[in-house]
Amino acid sequence: MELMRETLGARLQRMVSQNTVYRAKPALESVLLPLCKGVAHLHFRNIYHRDIKPANIYFDSKDNPVLGDFGICNERRLSSAQLTWCGLGTPWYTAPETLQSGVASPQSDIFSLGIVLYEMLTGCKPWGYWWNDQSIRPSVQHPRSCHHFVDDLLIKMTHPEPAMRYSAVGLVMRDILHLIRTCLPGMPAYRPVVAPRIPPQRGYQPLASLLGPAVPWWNPQ
Repeated sequence: MELMRETLGARLQRMVSQNTVYRAKPALESVLLPLCKGVAHLHFRNIYHRDIKPANIYFDSKDNPVLGDFGICNERRLSSAQLTWCGLGTPWYTAPETLQSGVASPQSDIFSLGIVLYEMLTGCKPWGYWWNDQSIRPSVQHPRSCHHFVDDLLIKMTHPEPAMRYSAVGLVMRDILHLIRTCLPGMPAYRPVVAPRIPPQRGYQPLASLLGPAVPWWNPQ
């Protein structure tokens, strides 16, 4: 494998330390859309990644995103009993139904991509039913460069109920292209964080735990 320059996780950490985040159009066009093409390629062959997160997204010498770390991916034909021994991915980025059952699907990878996008746009991970809190919606925090349709895209990618999410990555790509071509202004790739990052509040839960058990699946209790 060619030598990668850095991971998206390392880049986001550096950006947050410099009080910057991605603008919506560059995040969608240069990072998420190429990742969706790669994930669609996997899904076409009935393979699910199951651990999409910034630490597993690399950038090459031309700044193209590359999806790596296929250590726990699985084929569609495998049963959940054959999956759980190797882990369920990273809880923050893993869909609730996968944390519960160990079963992966196109919707579970789409969920992970949505969490990655939210983190790119805000500098932090979403908590609870974030779309019901206007103050932490990306378009509210950054109205000049993030259309409210981006919020709709994120909600449809990260909804706790799989039936409420996109059914295929191709549909995500279709809406991303629509946003890039119609709604989002061309601006520099990064922007200052103009709104304070919202710390976890009492009573909030990570999205991945809303429908899952209170303890990790591997805890014998």
